[in-house]
Amino acid sequence: MYQLGYYAHYLELKRRFPQFQFAYPRDWSLKEYGTLFIYDLIRSTGAKRVFEVGCGYDTFFANHMPAIGVEYWCIDKSNNYLGVGRDETRFLSVVEERRRLGATYIDGLLGDGNSAIADDFFDIVFSISVLEHLDDRTMPTVVAEIKRILRPGGRSAHSIDIYPRSDRAAKWHYFSKQARLEVPPPYYDRWEFDGNYTTFIEQPKVRYMIYNALAHGDPLTNGAPYVSQFATMLSVALKPLA
Repeated sequence: MYQLGYYAHYLELKRRFPQFQFAYPRDWSLKEYGTLFIYDLIRSTGAKRVFEVGCGYDTFFANHMPAIGVEYWCIDKSNNYLGVGRDETRFLSVVEERRRLGATYIDGLLGDGNSAIADDFFDIVFSISVLEHLDDRTMPTVVAEIKRILRPGGRSAHSIDIYPRSDRAAKWHYFSKQARLEVPPPYYDRWEFDGNYTTFIEQPKVRYMIYNALAHGDPLTNGAPYVSQFATMLSVALKPLA
């Protein structure tokens, strides 16, 4: 699966899981969308062991996996510019909270060949708004380690935040296929601003400004007063059974 997120899908997930309220600022948050997408995937596939890459400060999965019988692992590094370094005290307090909830936390970065992570172990390895920060040198090593730690038939699943000229999601798609992970359809990566397949926009205010600007030309070239134009790519690849 390599599919640009769209707001009708986000609303469908919100209706499916009304019990979850998020503290992210405003509605239409890309992180909220990614979180609901991954939670839905975990539930629908019956996963029993999952691993989050770049967990940062968020404790959503640590809180909600035990209730559905899922073993939750995560990895991040507090003192590295690729990890979370802006507030190490807060980060370490979140690490302790996850451990109290029964999660397994690994201090490190995926792709470094951490021996604490067994081969062929996880049903799903996932990330939310993380992979867009990786460069072309780092991505292949991360893909390779995800493939190593996934069980055969397991899923590499990610929401990758992008903008119209970003190549990060496309590069992740390329490196996943190079590693011989299977990427089943659908494939949908067109930026649109019409109907249910409208590209997912982070904030309602931004959406309004873009729609308004469309009446007077292309908002990407005419200097329309928008704040952000990010979307998220939903990516799912499978480790072959043999």
